[in-house]
Amino acid sequence: MQLEGAVDKSLSILDFLEDLRPGVAPVHLLLRPRRSGKSTLLRLTNEFLQRGGPGDVLERRTYFSGRAIAKEEDAVEKHFANIVFLLDLTNVIANDMPGLRNAFLSAVKYSVSDMKCTGCFSNAAELDAHDGSFLRELLGVATPLSDELDAGTILRDISRIVYKLSKRPMVFMMDEYDSPIAYAAEHGCHDE
Repeated sequence: MQLEGAVDKSLSILDFLEDLRPGVAPVHLLLRPRRSGKSTLLRLTNEFLQRGGPGDVLERRTYFSGRAIAKEEDAVEKHFANIVFLLDLTNVIANDMPGLRNAFLSAVKYSVSDMKCTGCFSNAAELDAHDGSFLRELLGVATPLSDELDAGTILRDISRIVYKLSKRPMVFMMDEYDSPIAYAAEHGCHDE
């Protein structure tokens, strides 16, 4: 469908969300080609899914009205206003592993802060002391995260906390995943 000189790819969002295997969360990896709109698709998906206040949801509904996805009312109701963690690794670059870790943590903290702005952690007082402390660390209002935590643990714990607070799984999207890998290889710290 053509809209004002652009191709309406909004139905691509549903392609990512619908999976034929019951009980299995869809996992998609977009690798190539370069400059084909992968980042744009992730941001479009993020805008469609992410939750927020009533005004935010209304604004997004308005934005998507007239697009092909808006005609899929069952899918829109099923997926609209989800909790999204969009992790952009574009600036996760450094000359050594500690620098990469710090850049990664900065990207994670930025994403968690964005989630907070959409109301994701409005009931954070319900968390136990451990999870509450971890969330405050990510939001920069407590002591820094332990050097013992690896990327997988941090992302798993964020997902677990989001589920505890919302009783819904978090949609995790990562953009420019190859930036830190390329820099690590280029600077000889890929074995670390």
